[in-house]
Amino acid sequence: MPTERACLASAHNGNLAAARRCGFQTAFIPRLPEFGPNQQTDLMAEQDWVTGSLVELACMLGA
Repeated sequence: MPTERACLASAHNGNLAAARRCGFQTAFIPRLPEFGPNQQTDLMAEQDWVTGSLVELACMLGA
């Protein structure tokens, strides 16, 4: 399967950026507060599809 037909879903912008560099589509699914109430990173997507859950992402992709 070509990488542009695959999608990495993650709550970590660094992982998503690496996947984009490899040609994958990406989806940001926030997990707040993954790192506790003082979380400073991965609060919002940098440049991905944004969804609240894997089920919502599947609906967005027509699955």
